This record gives sequence, structure tokens and C-alpha cells, in this order.
Amino acid sequence: RDFLVSSVYRAVGGAQAIAGVLSQRATELRLDARIRSVQRQDQRVRVAMDDGSTQDFAAVVFATQANQVLGMLADADTNERNVLQAVRYEGVRVVMHHDVRLMPASRADWGPVNYVMSPHHDRPMVSIWVNRLLPGYADARPVFQTINPLQEPAPDQVLQDCQLQRPTVSLATQANLLRLEGLHAQTGRRVFFCGSYAAQGIPLLESAVASAQRVATALNG
Repeated sequence: RDFLVSSVYRAVGGAQAIAGVLSQRATELRLDARIRSVQRQDQRVRVAMDDGSTQDFAAVVFATQANQVLGMLADADTNERNVLQAVRYEGVRVVMHHDVRLMPASRADWGPVNYVMSPHHDRPMVSIWVNRLLPGYADARPVFQTINPLQEPAPDQVLQDCQLQRPTVSLATQANLLRLEGLHAQTGRRVFFCGSYAAQGIPLLESAVASAQRVATALNG
């Protein structure tokens, strides 16, 4: 196995601080609002909730995974379906744990983010040293977030084990992003899509924010 160690930049206050800044101008926040359907109505967009209530908006932005939109957007047209269905996702396992065996053998080689590659696996294992990345995280033991573990952490060292999805990048991604931009540029467009899949580069939080900024510009243009 080969180890790669790299430095990272982090936002002061972490993701919660970023969310606070991005949402401070929001006039209303609704949590656990279960949406049944979204459908365009004349010059408005109607959102129907599971409790039977509806509300109309001038525009709606889907800040979700691309593969979740069509379950809500009742009147998606062919072009929208083609763009959203072209985004491919892969399963990813994420484990929070204390097991130092998933880190470089020498602690001197530990970095905030550590990549471990093996010729026997097609994807690298990425272990994030949470205490180092978030100094305010209080725990007497080192806490790690490992993505795609190449070996199993000791069961008594596991804090959480979950399966997630993430978008994949391929040779077709660029062309699909151009089609998405074309949708957003349509005159009278009232439904928009943003997320980590909707911007160039590695699909991360930064990509999601970049795509959201472009949607905000289109809405205000």
C-alpha cells in the first residue's frame, strides 16, 4: 500500500458556520417538510405537501441529488429528464471510528486527509482525521472518517457505519453540464437544479455552492 498525505483548507467554524452565513437572508426555513410533488402552474410553481397543503412560488430550486428530482417534479419534460438521468451515482461507504490501523503506520505521516491505495482495489481509501481538521471537536481519542475502507475497523471502535451516494464524473459529464446550462438559460425558466453534480470539478460541497451561485445569478438576471 502507498500513502499520500496532503494539506487542506477549512472554513472557520466548519460547515455549520457556512450554512449559517448562506441562510441568514432566508425569510423562512421549514424543516422536515415532506414534498409530494412540484408542478408548474401558469406563471407560478406549485408545491404540494404530504399533508395536502399547497403553496405557489415564483420559482423553485431543487438543491438535491439529480436522481431524486424526478420523484418530485411532476411535469418534467424530455430535456429535463435526459439531463437529470444522465448523472450517474455510485455507492460509497463511510465509517466513523477510532481505529488507528486505517491510518498511515507512522503517526508522523498522519495528515488531515490521508489517501491509501492498493493494487487489489479499484478505489482509494480516504481517512479524514476529524480532530485535526476540526480542532474544536472534543474527544480524548483520535476520531476518523474513512471513506471506502480497505480493511475493517475493529467493531468496538466503530461510531457509525453508513452507505451514501455520490455523483461520478465521466467523459460525458462536460456535455451534460452544458445541457444543464442551456436549460437554465431558457426564457421564462421557473425550475432550476443545483448540487455537487451541477458544476465542473470534483463533486464536493464547493461544487454545490458554485452551482447554487450560478442559479442565484440566473434568478436575479
